[in-house]
Amino acid sequence: MKDLITKYQISPPNTFTEMKEEEVRMFFQQGNALFERNWPYAWELHQSEDSPVKNKIGISSLPHFNSGKSVSTLGGWHIGISKYSDAKLQAMEFIGFVTSARIQKKLTLELGWNPARKDIYLDKDILQKLPYFRELRDVFENAYPRPNLPFYTQISEVIQKYINSVLAGTVEISKGLKETDVKLQKVVETYDK
Repeated sequence: MKDLITKYQISPPNTFTEMKEEEVRMFFQQGNALFERNWPYAWELHQSEDSPVKNKIGISSLPHFNSGKSVSTLGGWHIGISKYSDAKLQAMEFIGFVTSARIQKKLTLELGWNPARKDIYLDKDILQKLPYFRELRDVFENAYPRPNLPFYTQISEVIQKYINSVLAGTVEISKGLKETDVKLQKVVETYDK
């Protein structure tokens, strides 16, 4: 990762310090980047009338080594019913409504949301407006949910702190990786009881 910034200069030097999701999207949308890793909502913005990349981009699965496979992170919204709810029947009716083919298609066409139903990805009206949904279906079918760990936040904070130090050049790679390992072990020992 560090070489992509310093040696090969593929990534801008401020990638890990300043470029958050929207900054990355805008940088790409202005035509200043070869590729962007983002959530599907960005497509509609990239296709806006004033976008320099309108009709010039596509979507692909994430790259992988020959021995591996492409895997994306599964994100989204979830619907549940509290066991304490006094409106369980109404909640069930709402779930049926919002996950129906008609409403899933409407939410996709009008808001660009990713449908929960597989069949919507190949709907002719959807593909006419959002042609990348053909590829997106494959991406979602091979996606994995984020790690389901009760201490995911603590792990993420450790990785962010020490890997960013390596990327910034304030810590040597070997020392940063060793510190990351030590701190992750402490997180596991503290929270995995």
